[in-house]
Amino acid sequence: MPPFDSSRPRVSHETRLLLATVIVSVSVLWVLARIRFPEQAAARNPIPQVLTQLLPAPGFDDLAATVSRAAPRLAASLVATRIPSPVPHRIDGVMPGLRIRREVAASVWAPLDSEAGWAVPGMLRRDTASGLTLVRVTDGAPSPLESGTVRGSSFPRYLLASDVASGGVSLRPVFIGSVYETASPAWSAPVWAIPVQSDVAPGTILFTMEGALAGVVSLLDGTPILVPGETMLAAADRLEQEESKIPGTLAIEVQPMSPGVAAATGAANGVVITRVEPASAAVRDLSVMDVIEAVNGEPLVTFDQWRVRMARLTSGERLVLRVAGHGGRRDVTVAATSIRRSPPDAPALTMRSIRRTGAEVLLVAPGSGSARAGIQPGDIVTAVGAVQAPTPAQVLRALSEAPVDRPVLLAITRGTSHLVLGVEKRQP
Repeated sequence: MPPFDSSRPRVSHETRLLLATVIVSVSVLWVLARIRFPEQAAARNPIPQVLTQLLPAPGFDDLAATVSRAAPRLAASLVATRIPSPVPHRIDGVMPGLRIRREVAASVWAPLDSEAGWAVPGMLRRDTASGLTLVRVTDGAPSPLESGTVRGSSFPRYLLASDVASGGVSLRPVFIGSVYETASPAWSAPVWAIPVQSDVAPGTILFTMEGALAGVVSLLDGTPILVPGETMLAAADRLEQEESKIPGTLAIEVQPMSPGVAAATGAANGVVITRVEPASAAVRDLSVMDVIEAVNGEPLVTFDQWRVRMARLTSGERLVLRVAGHGGRRDVTVAATSIRRSPPDAPALTMRSIRRTGAEVLLVAPGSGSARAGIQPGDIVTAVGAVQAPTPAQVLRALSEAPVDRPVLLAITRGTSHLVLGVEKRQP
């Protein structure tokens, strides 16, 4: 007797006979119906559907074959884009990009520093609110792509996810269990929230198993979302065509609402002001611990609404803020000013000395090598080069005396984390 083959389940003779009888009976009924009612539109032959249901579920070999068929069709449209990562102390910033023109690709990155981002070679445009970035790439013709329609009823299902590999961009199947429609202030059309456990990172471009563009993965208040392909392409077209604007700032810092602040102020939603720059025009009307509940009459329900609004703020723009504070609720009108660029001779870091520990960072000059390296206010420089527990003067001296082509290594303590960052000297 031959060994049992576990890959082929046994079907009894009686079961096979019953299935054959059912299929023949359905076929005869369908043919008779066509003869009896020839003037009626033909119904879909149910036999293929019945047979499909009897087939086993797709296996790994089927998924691999699907990827192999789709990869050549999508190869010309997928490129690897390289931009310095917005995540501190992460060096290799490489993301999949979708070629939308012969020399232009679109990627979705986390928001970048407003000044440092423009210094990146190859970057053409970027929307700091959504992270959508246009990058110049090598010349090539993109493949014609269809946009796959995403509906909640079409899930769970497999999609093809783009991954950056050493030789370029590769594809792999990924299972998405469910989606539900939601809204994001960073995108002009509805997006789809996907399970947090989905094996896709922000910036991943997704395709249907047939090779149609499903969309790109982004984040909404820390939750992964799928931005539909047509929404991403429409936003890329607008970004490419819009005129450049001078970015603006209110010169204030805020934090999300907490239950304690809500109880103390009576505000149900909004953002809390944690700092107002002394030279700011808003210093007369805004104070630390004030709660901004609405902007131009629109309530701030989530922190992401504030982040997106400030990311797209332009110099000279006037906003009406509904503020709750010690003096009750009031409307404050403020005008955005242009983001100040640090003079070439200005120090990259403003610090204070902590005895026997090092130098605590108070301010980081936008666009400086320190900002690009990921140094943040609150970091403590515990070593620079061979100098342990340096003073602010020693840190600044090491940065100013370093060769242009050799970064200075700083040991950083950030909360409970310990990092080593390489700070490049600013080009003269």
